[in-house]
Order: sequence, then structure tokens, then C-alpha cells
Amino acid sequence: MARLLVIVKLCILLFIPTYRIASGQLLTSKNSTRCSDLYTFTSQQYRRNIIQAFGSLANTTDYKTVIINSNKNGSTVDTVFGLLQCRGDISSSDCNACASTAIKSLNGSCVRNSTKGGRVQEETCFLRYEDHYFFSNYSGIDSALVNCSSGISNSSQYLSNTDTGFAFLRDRIPGSAGGFMIAVAGTSPDNSAYVLGQCVRDLSTSDCATCLEKARSSLSSTCNGRDGGSCYLAECNMQYESFKFFGGVPVNASSSTAVFTSGGGSNKARNVGIIVGVIAAVLLVAGIALGMNWRWRKNGKFANDVQSTLHRGPVTFPYRMLKSSTANFDESHKLGEGGFGAVYKGYLPDGSEVAIKKLTVTSKHGELQFLNEVKAISNVQHRNLVRLLGCSTEGTERLLVYELLKNNSLENALFGPVEKPLSWETRHNILLGTARGLAYLHEDSQIRIVHRDIKPSNILLDEFYEAKIADFGLARLFESSHQLEVLTTKAAGTYGYMAPEYALNGQLSDKIDVYSYGIVILETVSGKRNRDRSLVDEAWQIHADAGGVFGDFVDPKLENEVSNSQALQLVTLALMCTQDLPQARPSMPHVVAMLAGYSNAHVPENLSRSSSLSYTAMRSNDSTRISSGASNESPQISTLGPR
Repeated sequence: MARLLVIVKLCILLFIPTYRIASGQLLTSKNSTRCSDLYTFTSQQYRRNIIQAFGSLANTTDYKTVIINSNKNGSTVDTVFGLLQCRGDISSSDCNACASTAIKSLNGSCVRNSTKGGRVQEETCFLRYEDHYFFSNYSGIDSALVNCSSGISNSSQYLSNTDTGFAFLRDRIPGSAGGFMIAVAGTSPDNSAYVLGQCVRDLSTSDCATCLEKARSSLSSTCNGRDGGSCYLAECNMQYESFKFFGGVPVNASSSTAVFTSGGGSNKARNVGIIVGVIAAVLLVAGIALGMNWRWRKNGKFANDVQSTLHRGPVTFPYRMLKSSTANFDESHKLGEGGFGAVYKGYLPDGSEVAIKKLTVTSKHGELQFLNEVKAISNVQHRNLVRLLGCSTEGTERLLVYELLKNNSLENALFGPVEKPLSWETRHNILLGTARGLAYLHEDSQIRIVHRDIKPSNILLDEFYEAKIADFGLARLFESSHQLEVLTTKAAGTYGYMAPEYALNGQLSDKIDVYSYGIVILETVSGKRNRDRSLVDEAWQIHADAGGVFGDFVDPKLENEVSNSQALQLVTLALMCTQDLPQARPSMPHVVAMLAGYSNAHVPENLSRSSSLSYTAMRSNDSTRISSGASNESPQISTLGPR
């Protein structure tokens, strides 16, 4: 009987979100514009500077500030300060599109009326310009722009959940990476409140908290009793709805672990979805209970883990929809294949393109692989990490649905058939983005994560060649923030990128990701695979014999695009990352600082060459990916290629 109830619960969880997605309606936020009415300008140079500032902000893909000063004598007259920030749950291309819309809005209002400053809050981005510095300042005197939905909520529990979500954002966003967070509060799809909050990135922790509290107070007083609303201030914004109106996986703001992350619609639509889901679940119970009884005995714990993960995790999609969107997983839709399954290009009902990862689940280990990836990616949100949109767990199928990255992977860009090779600047930016993603995983995410399989095929590229770290199936999660180091009897990862202390002795720490990242630097600079020859040995040989002249080491496709000093900086950083002693390697935040130009990369006096022993042990089959699992399972092989 208890097993039967578990099946019913799981079926309801799988069906209710599906119908709520199909019938859900997203709210289109109103454009909120405010101009500095008390201050106007007459200088045509100031107008030209505004236009120049907007032109610079037009290509923003996340967050950007500009200062336009045309004076050559040091005067600040006619200086324009501009800022554009996009919501943290949208893609680079959507941010770019929103920036264009926001610029048109201000050009047609504040600039047209010759006001010295103005701001506009579009649905997914915020644009502001002023004649004074404001990037990290909080005035506190700005009045709130509040929009309330027309719907009335009679549920006291929903209103209580809304307050819980507001307080959660107010307490969690200040000091978080990017100053952005999405969350859901509630234990039922009927009364869950979905909330979103964001502060201007340069705002201090205390000012961010103060601004969010003002937004919370304004929404609570102005939209009391409404089922949705938004509040925009010059330095922050907050929004809530009774359905999932944002992208990505929300954080659970409730004390309970039950989180429903699918979209919603009208109460009638939700009720229909619930009824249909329950009926379908009940009809399937008998067949599932009889036909799969043996499987539940074997994998009862896995079912509970799936249920628990889906509570906190992504939207569930019906298998038949994903199967149809890939033409029954036809070869023509395949993007790549790895050790745990293939990746296909598919389409959601709204026409958006997605990448569907179909895991090969033939054992308990394969199921654990699926759970591990969902748990890992559901706990992180960062511009340099791939976004998980949902999953499917019907029957024995295990599918993950990700955002589709237009430019495939770094491996394909470096070694595949491409029309135009990556420029030096693009390669540098890809390495910087990857470093930022790893720094977030190691230092800033709620659950600290060691990826364990950093390599070019797991670094995906969007249409702007922004790096996104993918494939969290082998990731190791650490609940404690004190230490990222354990001993393990089974290593996991890909030979050629594995740190020697991990491959040979099972010593696991965040420094194994640093080592792998160092190999990625060498491959990116040289355009050569590490499996073809030991790039670390080659780099050390050049460093020792040629005095740091790396002209012959650089990818010949770059021709004369890169100077030796630029190559030396990156190769030196790679050698620092691949030192034998883990404690001698830099942390990823240190790597980010060096790549961003805040710290000069130099060779420490004790910088040691990687031992030949470690490379001898890993040269013979360095394209093999191994995974930790049951001792009676054969190693998983990962084909290096587009994913």
C-alpha cells in the first residue's frame, strides 16, 4: 500500500506540471519609464554623448556601464553615465534584444524631452542614464513604480507564501553573485508564489538589502490581495506571480521541500490540469504497480530520490513531446554523444530550440548519474553555466532539457570544421567566462561544486561565444562551505585532463578543476589536443629552452594576431594551474583576477614542472572518460566531439 501511494504521488508530480505548462499564460510586464523632469539640457554635445552611450550599451549581453566624456581638457561637462542590466534568467541574445527596446523607449521619451537623466524598466532589462555617477550609489529618495495585476487572490496561504518569498529574496540577494535570484514559496501548485528580485550589480550589500525592503514594502501595501505585481526602483526591482513567469530553476523559499516549478494559468486551467493529471495517474497506477513492482523493489530509493529532486528541481516534460520534437531521436537531430548518452536538437511547443540529453540508463549507476546532474545544475545559476530547463522521467527514460547553444562547444570551435577560426580575443573571453563559472561553483554557489570533467567539449558557446560550462553528471557536491577536499577510491573524469593526485591517489579537491582548466588553456592557445601529445611537457620545454618565446606554440590559425607577451601570460597561467602540488595551484577567483587584468601573471620561484610519472600514467588512453560507480561496472567511455 505504501508503495502504491508513492507511485500515485510521483505520477501526480509528473502530470500536473505538464498540463499547467500547456495552459499557462505569462504576464507581460508593463514598460515603466521615469525621466528627470526637473533637469533639462540644451547642449547638443550632451545629446551626442547620450547617443554614443546608448550605442555602446546596445550590444550588452548581461551587464554593462559606460562613461562618455568628449572633453580633452579633463572637464566633466556634458559627461554621460549609462548602465544597462538584464535579468539573470535570460539568454545573451534576449538581453541584446531587450537593450534595443529599452534604448528606443528612452530615446522616444526622456532624450526626446531633453532631460538630463532617465530610466526604463522593460520586462527583462533595465536601462538608465544620468549626468552624474550613480553606479554604486543608493539615493533612497526615489519613489517606487508599482504595477499590480488585475487578478484577486482569496487564498490566505498564497498571500502568506508571497510574504515568505519576499523576505527570502530580501535576505538572500544582497551579497549573492550577480545580485539576482528567483524563488518559489509554497507546498502546493494551488498556492505557490513565484518571486523574482534583482539589485543593480554595483550596489553594496547593505544598500541592496535596503532597496529590496522598500520594494517588498511597496508591493505588500499596494498590491495587497492581488495575485501578482511588480515594483521598480532605480536600484532594484521585485516581482511575484502565482505561476512561473521566469526562466531557470527557482530556489525553494519554503521550509518544506515541495516545490512546483511549472508555469500556471487561470484557476480554471489549473483545476483542469490537476483533474486530468490525477485521473491519468490513477489509471496508470494499476499497470505501473503490477508491471514495475520488481523494479520498485530494486530501485525504491531511486524513486524517492527522483521525487525529492523534482520537488526542488526543474519542470517535467512529457516524454512523448520530447520524442516528437526530435523526430523520434533521429540521427539528423543528433548534436553529439558522450559516455552517458546522446544530445539531440529539439523544439518546445512555443517554437524555442532546446538541447535534449537522452541518458543511457542501464544500471543503478546510470540513474544516479541522472540524479546527480539534476541536483547539481538545479542548485546553481550563473551566466557561464548552461541552463537546465527541465527533465523527463517517464518509465525508464531519463531526459534532460537544456538551453540550446548556437555555437556548439569549444572543442568544435578549436578542432572541428569551422568556417572561421576563433580570434585571440574570443579565445581569451571564452577562457575568462569559463574561469568565472568555475569560481562561482567553487566559492559562491549555495552548494559548492567540483565539476570533475572540465574539457573543451563541456564548454559550450552561445551565439556571442559566451562560455557556458555543461555536463554535471560527474560533479561532486559539498554541503559544507569549510572544505572542498576528500579522498575517494574511484576517480571520475577524462584522462588527459585529470590532475595526477586525483588520477593516481584519489585526492579530490577543487584544485583538480584548476588543473583541468590549465589543460584547456594550453589547448585553446595551441589549437592542439592534449591527447596527441603532452602539451604541458611541450610548454615546459619551450619555457626552459627558448626563454619563454612561445611563437611556435601558438595556434598557426591565428597567424600574427597574438604577441609573444600575450601568449606568455596565458601559457604561464596554464603552467601555474598544472603544477604537481595542488596547494601550489591558484584558486579560480585568482585565475579570474589575472585574466581580467587585476593581477599580473608571473612565474613563482617554486613553480614546478608536472612529473613525467603522472603523464606516463595518463598518456596511453587520454580520451577515456571514467566514472565512479559500482566496482563491477565497466568504465564509461566519452567520445570527444561536439556535444
